[in-house]
Amino acid sequence: MDVTQGNEIKREALNKIHVGMRKSEITPILGNPTLKDPFHSGRWDYIYRYVPGREQAIQSRVTLFFDGDTLIRIDDSDYRESVEVKQESGDAEQKEQAPEGSI
Repeated sequence: MDVTQGNEIKREALNKIHVGMRKSEITPILGNPTLKDPFHSGRWDYIYRYVPGREQAIQSRVTLFFDGDTLIRIDDSDYRESVEVKQESGDAEQKEQAPEGSI
């Protein structure tokens, strides 16, 4: 059984985010962060984990840093494009793209 957890972020959505945006502008695009620590209100973490059956887990993370309400930095160094699972003649095929450079 495949298991998914967290926020799956598509590259198209991530490309819409840029430094200078407000939190209220980001939430409609990426959704609510997976981790939003009340002691570190200037950091949002979007974590996505996919475990295809008994295969090795694939994890992706995007971290946004804020100064007050304004986005000042995007760390997508651990970002992985979402995994596509295709059923072809009963066999599951996985596809993961290499991470792109930081924004």
